[in-house]
Amino acid sequence: MTTRHAYKLQNTARCPCCGSDRVEMELDLAAGHGTVTFGCKASFTIANREIIMAAPCQAGTRLAADLLNKEVGRPEG
Repeated sequence: MTTRHAYKLQNTARCPCCGSDRVEMELDLAAGHGTVTFGCKASFTIANREIIMAAPCQAGTRLAADLLNKEVGRPEG
């Protein structure tokens, strides 16, 4: 794990998917360990010398559901 990855997480103040604010950050810059969590519940951490998703941002899933509903059309009634 590298300190570059930890610094990148430290400097990421908003979710890279939806722009939600960061609400929690646990970093050890010297050891290169860290996790950041955003208001949308997305979370990123460092594992095997790279930044990985610990919990997904739901923005993409919500968009997909909205698009599927638009394809189907409005309910009758």
